[in-house]
Amino acid sequence: MKKEWLWLVVALVLAILGHLAGREVYWPRQWLAPLAKESRALLGLAQKDQGREIWRQQCQLEISRLAAENQQLRQLMAAAPAWKKKIIPLTVIGERGGELTLAVPAGMAVAREQLVVDSRGLVGKVTRVKDYRLEVLTPKNSRFRLAVAIWRPGRRPGEGLIAKGLFQGGRQPAVVEIDKDAGVQPGDLVAPLGYGGQFLLGKVAAVSPAEGAFRQARVALISHPPWLVVGVVKGG
Repeated sequence: MKKEWLWLVVALVLAILGHLAGREVYWPRQWLAPLAKESRALLGLAQKDQGREIWRQQCQLEISRLAAENQQLRQLMAAAPAWKKKIIPLTVIGERGGELTLAVPAGMAVAREQLVVDSRGLVGKVTRVKDYRLEVLTPKNSRFRLAVAIWRPGRRPGEGLIAKGLFQGGRQPAVVEIDKDAGVQPGDLVAPLGYGGQFLLGKVAAVSPAEGAFRQARVALISHPPWLVVGVVKGG
């Protein structure tokens, strides 16, 4: 590598001297080819398969970090013991209208209703399984429905879970069918029911007055970076 860069410096000096002398300078291809190859590797422009593998490794590393963070949050929220899970990284190959399409390796078994997450929390759930791809509905789609729990971090042991309800996605996402006597407040956390408070979906933004036996809460969804690699949650 040092040798190629040395040749590049020499070539640049010759080019400058040639320009000052009013002569055309030719760049030897054998000097530039190794440099171009090394530069592509340094800039992350290597083969697509290699780039995808790097992204998968980064995703796995982030999932490990989140597992430790979730353990701390469970202690704060007095949640149940850790749910045994396995998260399989998959690549997003399409996005449209609150729906994602994921590439699936041959032989991998995935079922409908399995959750899809990324480094920040819940991305959506599997709605259709096809050959070598999955269709995922996200909370931004009005057809998205999910049983959820509402949590309040920092409460005394046994008091972390505030209420349960049904999340409805769309432009104005909300949790409906909340018991009117539940003390839900803005800032409470919303997560899928049955996963020990993991996989954050959003936070309560406002709570409506009770109507009959129930009330509802408007939800501010968490933001996600542009999707490239996500993880499908599988129980174990």
